[in-house]
Amino acid sequence: MNCREFSEIADTYLSDELLVETNHEFLHHLEWCGDCRSELGERRELRGRLKNAVMNTDASQIDQMFANRLRLSLRDHAASRSGLGWRALVPVFAALLIAVSIGFAWILSSRQTDHALADLHKNAMAALNRHEDCGLNHLKEWQAATTEIQPEKTVFVRSLTDQAMSILESHDCEFEGRTYTHYILQRGSNVISVLQTADPAAMGETADTIASETQHGYQIASFRKPHSRVFVVSDLGEADNLNLARKLSDSL
Repeated sequence: MNCREFSEIADTYLSDELLVETNHEFLHHLEWCGDCRSELGERRELRGRLKNAVMNTDASQIDQMFANRLRLSLRDHAASRSGLGWRALVPVFAALLIAVSIGFAWILSSRQTDHALADLHKNAMAALNRHEDCGLNHLKEWQAATTEIQPEKTVFVRSLTDQAMSILESHDCEFEGRTYTHYILQRGSNVISVLQTADPAAMGETADTIASETQHGYQIASFRKPHSRVFVVSDLGEADNLNLARKLSDSL
């Protein structure tokens, strides 16, 4: 198993869905590859943050009145000890059924979050590929271009430009069947890629949520807008990269 194959099934491993043979190959690779161990730890931490965010939403909380009724019903049942007919047990069984239903709904929501997280990570890695292959590998070409970029092609990232930040290039590129509108910016020695791609199923999180992860020494921040996903990739520090993503998000 190589690092690319490891990365493709890492989220499946974290969801305990790998076949036994594949799981053995995965763990064997994990023993000798420090980069993949680091990536797996980062994914585990990100999944934990997202799960905590889901659990802390109002929709995931058990109604306090229901919890009190369930507790009282169970206490009364234990105190009676005998003489209860089957009709007296109906409220208890009904309360337990509701509790099980809530638990099942949470598990389903958790699995949906896992799949959405895996899709987000895959798209983030694609954005990183565009930054490295299309942005950095052709940087001298973009820097040497003398033709000024048409203003209408840079409106999307205009809020990021100032005396220190300049726009080098704007174009559409494709990777693994997905089209990205790619903006390449530079601030001093730092090169920043902003990529926008269609994503009608953008996790369902609120529009002001910005996800962030570190891969191969680069920061990748992402947020959604209606029917699209936006990525900001750079070698800046995490806080600086997040600030750029926040500034861009607020301007759109």
